[in-house]
Amino acid sequence: MALLALSGLFAFTSPEASAQFSVTPTILSVEPTESEVSSLVRVRNEGSRTLSLRVYTRDFDQDSLGSHSLTTPGTSANGCGERISLVPAAFELPAGEDQLVSIRLRPDSGQPATCWSLVFIESPPPADQSGIRVGARIGVKLFGLAEGGTREAVIENADVEDLGDERVVRLKLANRGSWPLLARGSVEIVDLDGVSAATARIERTTVLPNRTRMIEVPLGVPLEPGRYVAVSLIDLGEEELIGAQVAFRVEGG
Repeated sequence: MALLALSGLFAFTSPEASAQFSVTPTILSVEPTESEVSSLVRVRNEGSRTLSLRVYTRDFDQDSLGSHSLTTPGTSANGCGERISLVPAAFELPAGEDQLVSIRLRPDSGQPATCWSLVFIESPPPADQSGIRVGARIGVKLFGLAEGGTREAVIENADVEDLGDERVVRLKLANRGSWPLLARGSVEIVDLDGVSAATARIERTTVLPNRTRMIEVPLGVPLEPGRYVAVSLIDLGEEELIGAQVAFRVEGG
């Protein structure tokens, strides 16, 4: 676990450093309420030495390719900003032990709207580390959901592309609602007789409100020459599904 992926994990580190500790869960969605909500995440020291950890927030945004940009709290209109408080903000964690961190979100005192921020748990590099010193940080995505919000999405475009020896299904997923999407699903390739030729999984993908996300799904298996249909099915949660179909041809060798 070394990158901010569809699961919400964020780390700037080497594989060795990222193995020092783990954080669960890495995505928190707080329902609208008139009182402060406290959510707990568990930090576990997976290493062999005591870690000094600090907890802090950043505003973030995410582009259509899934890359994240970070800014200081309060600089983004969509950030949860001063509504967040963290307890503890710093702590020592012995090897093999756990620590609960409380991420508290106060209700919006102004015009209610969905907000999102990243809460980082960070460990600095060991003082005795040789060579390039690297620390580790893991981020928890925090979403404060607006009252009366919606989850609305559509697959705006779907196609199949050959990238050398690899065949990829590309989907453009648009979030037209006011709540974030945590989408996952599958792509099944069937021939014209309806026989399944391949299946690939769509890993969990975060799509912010009023944003689009390009999803690439490698099929990972060769296909015989012929005509096929790629059937994409995306689960938006709460038993809501959307799909798309795209026909394509595999030329003979």
